[in-house]
Formats: sequence, structure tokens, C-alpha cells
Amino acid sequence: MSEFAAFCLGAGAPRADWQAESMSLKEVVTVIVAPRQTGKTETVELLAAWEALRMPNLTVMLVSSSDGQSGRSQKAVRRFCDCQIAGEDFHRTALMNGSQILCVPPERASIVGWSVDVLIIDDAAFIEEDILNCALKTTVGADAKVVLISAPWEAKGIFHEYAKIRAIRWDITDAPWIDPRTVEAARRVLPEGRFRSEYLAEFPKVAAA
Repeated sequence: MSEFAAFCLGAGAPRADWQAESMSLKEVVTVIVAPRQTGKTETVELLAAWEALRMPNLTVMLVSSSDGQSGRSQKAVRRFCDCQIAGEDFHRTALMNGSQILCVPPERASIVGWSVDVLIIDDAAFIEEDILNCALKTTVGADAKVVLISAPWEAKGIFHEYAKIRAIRWDITDAPWIDPRTVEAARRVLPEGRFRSEYLAEFPKVAAA
């Protein structure tokens, strides 16, 4: 069991092996293409807490796709950090080891001006390109790490371009909590492109010119 997996277990939110392994951050930019309901948001909330707790004086930023989700992620991160919190304000959680975690919505004002050691962008395919660029520019340090995780959407844009280079792909069949009957029902009622995006984590095919 990895140290991250052990942390998740201790935090009361155990991860499957494939989820924990995806969070090893072996590359400067880790890209994860994931179906809906496979636990990606809670996994990156755990990662934000873990990275800030394990190393002192780090700044970890978790960008969510909405203001509401950033608030929920902040509550989760604070729960995972438990008694190591030294201070709190609107988007920021300061830890006793000098690290801090920023859980921010997709807004320039919340992102610009920070220098970040670990940048995590949840639902990256659904965030405006300008906001993604702003967030990526916060990682100027030589050892900075970036995690982009999302279900796919359009076959263009920053998330798609990174995914074409190198991506970890989660498979919905690896998630035993998802009832196959739910997937089959979605297959019958959703447009094919949307089903393949949300449940099979496939980008739409671009028609040949």
C-alpha cells in the first residue's frame, strides 16, 4: 500500500488501487481522463490534503468548476486535515507545518497572484480556457506539479491537448459501486456522444474534413 493510500484509509476515505496509483504524480503534469461517478473529486480532495500535510511550506491549489463545488471541496479538505489546521479564511486553509491549501472557484481574482507548488484542476474540461491558463501560470517553481482531471468533453482545448500527449484513463468497469444497470439505462437514453463521454471517458471523434 502506498503512503497516499494509507493516508486515505486513515482519513476514512479508502481509495481503490487504480485511484491511489493515479495520484503518484510521477510526471510534471498528470492528466486523468475519468468517467462520471468514479470518485475523482474526492480523490483529488484527498490528494490536496495529503500533499500539504506531507511536506512543510507548500502551497496547494485545488481549482473546482464552480463556486459551490469549491466550497464543498474546502469542507472535505479541512475534514481530511483534521487537527493539523492552524488557521482558516475564505478560500485558504493554513496548516501547522506551514503549508496552505487554496480551494478556489474558476475565477481570475481567486487564482492570479499565487505561486503554487501543487496545482489540481478538477473537471478541467469544463473550465474556460482563460481560467485554465491563469491557473497553469501559477506553477513557476522547478518542482511544481500539476494534476488535470476530468471527464472528457470537446476534442479541443487545453485538457484535450494534454490528454493527447499522455493520460491515465479510468475505466467505469473498475468502479464496483456503479451498477451496470445504471450504465445500460444511460446508454439507452443518452445521445451516443454524451454517453461515450460521461460513461466511457472518450473524447468525441472529429469528423474528417
